[in-house]
Amino acid sequence: MRYRHGYFESMNVGKGMLAGLIAGAAGTYVMTKMQPHIKQWTEEMVGGCGSGGSGESERSGGGESSAPATEQVATAVAEPVVQRELSRAEREFGSNAVHYGFGTVMGGVYGVMAEVAPPITGLVGLPAGALLFAVADEAAVPAAGLSDPPSETPMKTHLHGLVSHLVYGATVEICRKILRPLV
Repeated sequence: MRYRHGYFESMNVGKGMLAGLIAGAAGTYVMTKMQPHIKQWTEEMVGGCGSGGSGESERSGGGESSAPATEQVATAVAEPVVQRELSRAEREFGSNAVHYGFGTVMGGVYGVMAEVAPPITGLVGLPAGALLFAVADEAAVPAAGLSDPPSETPMKTHLHGLVSHLVYGATVEICRKILRPLV
């Protein structure tokens, strides 16, 4: 069975993944650059911003650590390997590596999904961005103990994360759509 307009006739999962990986990196970059503006907007909409608030990369951890989730992951992976405590610069570098790595990989997953089930690309990637926010920021990150539970997180933090991921989703879809015929 194939979708209308012959989507399966030109389906190529490898090309979709490549376009998605590149688009995911671009989406992560745009999302990261937009976060200060999104933070300002959410502060105006909801009030002062507390406890992080820029998506999975800035959401403060629960318990002992208030470091961003991405920094906690980078530290947990790197410190046993290098057998010492990471410097502030190394933690920041690791945090960015996790943030961009995750965004790039999620773009690749989206690119494959766009090949297999093209309707997912509807509404310029906004549903995909919202889904990523819900699964990563609202479920996986708190479940892993890397942030407070959603019920204990300020509304402005949720709003900031959601808008950031909507920017990511739209950027990924726009870039994927441009790149897919070129790969």
